[in-house]
Formats: sequence, structure tokens, C-alpha cells
Amino acid sequence: MEQRLERLESEMARMGAEIDRCKAVTACANLIGRYINFHSASMEEESYELFAKQTPGTLMCIDGWGVYLENEGVRRFFCEWLKFAETESEAGMAGRLYRHDISTPLIVVAKDGQTAKGIWSSLGAETCPGTNGRKFDSVWCLGTYEGAFVLEDGEWRIWKLMFRDTLMTPFDGEGWTVTPVHPAYADHGEHDDLMLPPAHLLPDIMTREKHMRPLSLTEASCSMHDCIPYPPQPYDTWDDSLFTKFE
Repeated sequence: MEQRLERLESEMARMGAEIDRCKAVTACANLIGRYINFHSASMEEESYELFAKQTPGTLMCIDGWGVYLENEGVRRFFCEWLKFAETESEAGMAGRLYRHDISTPLIVVAKDGQTAKGIWSSLGAETCPGTNGRKFDSVWCLGTYEGAFVLEDGEWRIWKLMFRDTLMTPFDGEGWTVTPVHPAYADHGEHDDLMLPPAHLLPDIMTREKHMRPLSLTEASCSMHDCIPYPPQPYDTWDDSLFTKFE
């Protein structure tokens, strides 16, 4: 009888942990969903509040704009840099758009139930600094979100989040077989005054030249063709190698 009770308790504990991991998948998916909606509405403080506050190693990166590290870096990105771009810069908010709907979710929760990792495909519509005298240009944006999540005080939080561009092609152009990347993103030097924040809000790690790997017309290698980020695999406990390195 005692052995049967021990086996039953062990099985109940296993099932309880499995249920918690299933709940974690939903919680992480909802976090990304909230982020997408807050970011699209330029609710930057609400976006920042989704991120971990107590766990070291927090980061936020949108491909080509640099990496913002730790809680203070993430706060600076949302609450200072994006807020500056939307409310204080010459371009302002009128006519501005960035909407990145997500699909193909793949979320893996660690066996220890303390962290999780996920990737999502995203096809969106954006505005970027305009050409030919226009305030903004319209672009189609295809890319991938890579996210890591951590459990803090019983609540799931975004721990690391990165968006990698595959293409940013002009809406009114000839498509990605001709212009996979809009000049505002491809020719950084000409547009740096519009695309990068003021010096005091610059990222902790610059990625404009060395990390952005969109679709190319001259070589096969790009983030999508190289399967970056790689689909998350089952894991026991977090290891920093699980999140794609910045090359």
C-alpha cells in the first residue's frame, strides 16, 4: 500500500508539472499577443511592463536598431527612444504605422518550469522614412520573433525578445525580387538621422552593419535560409546557448 501511495504521489506531481507547463505555453503566447497590440498602438510603457524586472539578462532588439540590455536598457528603448521617435521627433505619430501580426507559434517550456522559449513568423505593414519628398513610405515587412520567458513571483514575463527582418520591401515597388529591403533600411548612412535615436539613447550593442541579414539578391545566405532562429527544442533548464547569439 505504501509503495502504491508513493507511485500515486509521484504520478500526481508529474501530471501537476505537466499541467503547469501547458498553462505556461498559453501565458507566453498571451504575452506576445499583448506586446503586438501594445506596440502597434505605441503604448510603450505598457510594452515595457511585460518584461522581466528581477532576472538578469533581459534584452530587447529590433533587427538593425541595436540591442538594449537589462531592465534599464529595455526601459530606455520603449519609454525613451520609441517615445522620442513618436512624440518629439520631426516625423511624429501622424501617419506612422507598425503592425506585426504573428503566426506559426512554437513554444517550448523548460522541464523545470522556470523558463520558456518561442518563435513566431510575422508578416506586417510598416511606415519608414519617406523618399521622393514623402514623410513616410509604406513597406511590407516579413520576419521572425524569437522570445525567451521567465517565471517571476509566479507570473510569466518576457525575458528576451528579438525581431529579425527577412524583407522590408516597398509597398508600391516591384516586390522583393527587385527590392527586398527599402533604402531607409539598406542605406543606413543616408537615413541614420531618422532611423537611429539621439546619442544618449543609443543601444548597448550596435547591430546595423553586422547583424541584419535580410533576403539578398546576390547571395543565398540570410536569416530565413539559414533557419535563424532555429526552432526551439525540449530542454531541462535554461542555458544562454538556447538564445541565438549576436554574430
